Amino acid sequence: MTDNPYTMTRAQRAQLVERLLPLYRERFDLRNKHVAWAELPGKSPELSEYSPEVLRFYTRACAHFGLLQDFEEQGDGFVLKGLTRAGLERIGAKNSSMVRFIALFAGYTLAELLARCFVRGL
Repeated sequence: MTDNPYTMTRAQRAQLVERLLPLYRERFDLRNKHVAWAELPGKSPELSEYSPEVLRFYTRACAHFGLLQDFEEQGDGFVLKGLTRAGLERIGAKNSSMVRFIALFAGYTLAELLARCFVRGL
């Protein structure tokens, strides 16, 4: 990662990242499609104050630190799949692994109960 050529305070940098990550999570029209750097400021009112170059630098930084899933820069734009688990944790998104665990446990318990009832009925 190269040194940051843009003069921003630590709070301003954190705020920009906190604006970028939810955008990449919530906007399905940005996933798996080529997005030009020039059009990125228009994708969110919070990003309109930033130049495409600044957004490019911080998007690359997010990818470098493992917050973006399958980020690939392509000429005048980029393609990404969404956020990684680290990116989701960064913005405080709920982790769905616990929900999956509970659903699997409930399904297993129900299947075991039905199997016992079936065996008793024979």
